Amino acid sequence: MANSNLKQNRFLRALLVPFRGIIKKIAPITYVKLQYRYITHHRLHLDHPIRYTEKLQYLRLFVYPKDEQVILCAGRATVRQYLSSLGLEKYLIPSPGIYPNFDAIDFNKLPDRFVMKATHACAFNYICLDASSIHKPELKKQFDHYLRTDYGKKFYEPHYSKIKPEILVEQYIGTPDSLPIEYKIHVFNGKAKYLYVVT
Repeated sequence: MANSNLKQNRFLRALLVPFRGIIKKIAPITYVKLQYRYITHHRLHLDHPIRYTEKLQYLRLFVYPKDEQVILCAGRATVRQYLSSLGLEKYLIPSPGIYPNFDAIDFNKLPDRFVMKATHACAFNYICLDASSIHKPELKKQFDHYLRTDYGKKFYEPHYSKIKPEILVEQYIGTPDSLPIEYKIHVFNGKAKYLYVVT
């Protein structure tokens, strides 16, 4: 749920948006501090992070880009391989395949309902509820753009830049009227502490 006490400063946003690419490139830590201040209305203390959200920013900047397991598990294709290596493939959503590009997909072999995801990013998805309604030229253009986008650089989450851009297709597991319920388990020091449910 959004925090109703946090008010967006539209003037400040309009003033800074044209410069965020430059700031991100020449001073990434300053960019993250400004982003954090804008979103949370708090200063970001990276030397001694106390808030949970501050610790996440510290991990984002200094830990995740160097952690091979984080990179492995952030990739939508590589996390499937990792879980399979642990004998957990029964928990994976069935997948017709992982493809290097849009043209490699044989749509005749896909189910009527499926989901396409870029493997190296978050929210670069397409949900198909009826395969006969796909407009392939438009979808190809969208996924060609996704695969060319360096998600880690664009959103300054450097570990994503180390993931190979591909297209993962998975079986759609929702209903025709709604997406499936999503469960996010927050784990601290190896122990599950909080469950976040998205409906």
